[in-house]
Amino acid sequence: MGPTFYGCGGQEECGDDGLRFQEWALSPDGSSDAIGEVCVEPGDDPVQQQVTQAAVLRAFQRIPVPASEVVIQPPGGETLVNLDTIFSTQAVGFTRTIGLLGHRVDLDITPAEFRWVNGDGTVQVTDWAGKPWAKGTPLAEFITHRYDDADKSVQPRVDTTWTAEYRVDGGAWQDVGGTVTISGDPVDLAVLSAEPHLAG
Repeated sequence: MGPTFYGCGGQEECGDDGLRFQEWALSPDGSSDAIGEVCVEPGDDPVQQQVTQAAVLRAFQRIPVPASEVVIQPPGGETLVNLDTIFSTQAVGFTRTIGLLGHRVDLDITPAEFRWVNGDGTVQVTDWAGKPWAKGTPLAEFITHRYDDADKSVQPRVDTTWTAEYRVDGGAWQDVGGTVTISGDPVDLAVLSAEPHLAG
């Protein structure tokens, strides 16, 4: 996977008689991300340093994680005041493999929490992504919100918190011990008055 440390002449000293190196996580596509620094003492083998939970967490927090897009029903950017507006999103777990301190580290990344920012000052938190409206499905099986004020525009969004497990060189899976929260992009939603119409 290539080197996991980068140094140059005149490096800063650290510890008793060590040198400070930049620490990198290497991805299979050849890209790399700086995840911190490490002090290497004389006699240490920097390529075979032990992978710690803290080092994996730093790497996890630098992995690009997709933002979730809020899906709203009724569609078309409009809803009615005091109507159950349905929210959902698509957030699917994924895996990444990186090189870290000379070791192969597999990450299993999963969405764990969704924070629905309704745009009217209210927030609701769920542990699932909701689902689009389907005929015959009770409203209790959806994530919904009712807007109290009509004739206004709001910008709801969903922020997704991701968690992860990792394993080193094919070993046992362990909890990363931290999370990453990605804010979704807000969307425009007009809250309209419900006007009665006579039929006859």
